[in-house]
Amino acid sequence: MRLDTANRSFLTLIGLVVAASLVIGLLGCCVIGVVIYRLSTGGLSGLSAPGTFPALVLMALLVVGGIRANRALRRQVVATNRLGRRVRRRVIEPTMSRVDAAAARVGLAERVDVVDADEPSSFTWGLLRPRVAVSRGLLAAVDDDELDAVLAHERYHVANFDPAKVFLTRVLPLAFWYLPVLADLHHRYLAGRELAADRGALEKFGHRPLAGALFKVVAGPDWADLRTAAAIGGDEALEARVTQLENGTEPPAEPIDRTRVLFSLGGAGVLVWSVAATFAAFGGPVHLMRTICTG
Repeated sequence: MRLDTANRSFLTLIGLVVAASLVIGLLGCCVIGVVIYRLSTGGLSGLSAPGTFPALVLMALLVVGGIRANRALRRQVVATNRLGRRVRRRVIEPTMSRVDAAAARVGLAERVDVVDADEPSSFTWGLLRPRVAVSRGLLAAVDDDELDAVLAHERYHVANFDPAKVFLTRVLPLAFWYLPVLADLHHRYLAGRELAADRGALEKFGHRPLAGALFKVVAGPDWADLRTAAAIGGDEALEARVTQLENGTEPPAEPIDRTRVLFSLGGAGVLVWSVAATFAAFGGPVHLMRTICTG
């Protein structure tokens, strides 16, 4: 089965990250330790030693990326935990039979919670076991067919673990900041996942229920900040979603910025150069290991 735009973008992003990680792994902490030892024992004169400068470049790439990613990671963890607490405080028990029946029809049995909120909204949240939250206001605004379409849309996010994916695609471009094309792939993923979720609902329940639900639920809830949490909801890619509804086909994805591609090629080149130059300066992996072992 052909991968949709969202999953292609996600896998491409992960593939680039893995490739960069493998290059970095060729040196690892051992070389960094050698450089630190040189500078601590020889002072600034250690900068002129063969292999020190390219290793320092690699360290700069890693340190800057680590700081940026750590900040984003902490922000997302805090926001995700806060969202979970807010959802659990608002859950209405027991779940309405109407919701239970709709959840069973779309394959979300025991994965849907009704929350006590007036505004019409629905979203998928949770990293390891995603769940769907629908508001009391949504149930009052949609008919049964539209509710089926809403839950079928959310089922795509649940089945694809989209909250976890959005968590990763927010952090990784910051960690590998010298590959700015990752940010474009992140945005492609965000748009593609909504279009794919809509297509799943269209195939199962048709045009009218989805269109009716889409125009009644066009924003995330005010009480749940979904911008940094591991959650999927709101009005992302609304214009493209409407176009898909009108034309019946997925609109073309936004082209990847050529400038970002060029900068990414440059960043990848610097990364490869820092590894290759360090290896060359130390006479290859064998001599490098000898230097590490002997100091």
